[in-house]
Amino acid sequence: MEELFAKIKEYVNMDTEISTAEFSAYYKKVIDKLVADFDKLSEEELFQAKAIASIVSGNAATRSKRKDADAKKFRKMQEKSSFWADAIEYRLKKSGLSEDDVAKGSAEVEAKLHGSGAAEEEDASAAEAAADAGTEAEAGAGAH
Repeated sequence: MEELFAKIKEYVNMDTEISTAEFSAYYKKVIDKLVADFDKLSEEELFQAKAIASIVSGNAATRSKRKDADAKKFRKMQEKSSFWADAIEYRLKKSGLSEDDVAKGSAEVEAKLHGSGAAEEEDASAAEAAADAGTEAEAGAGAH
């Protein structure tokens, strides 16, 4: 899943659109991976797969609205990708995660897609620590 995640990160940060052939090939790799390994994916990999499926679904939906020979093919890709995103979310919830847990995990993966990763994780950890410290300070101030 790491390889597919790294590739979608590259795609999302591009200024140009990838070709239909490249999009189709990537889509096929994603679906093949999900079909083969869905039951074996870790929680982190499920969040990555959900992000990938959601992005592919959105991109396929946009491409399906064009008036060209590939519109029908993209509509089918969108439907299948959307199905997988929903199936992954269902599995995450079935494993005991709440709606909020799924939303938080999804947001964390989205943040990794649009940034450099490690530096942002450090910034997020520092921000969380500062927020926690602020909450503790407020709680302490209210106790006086």
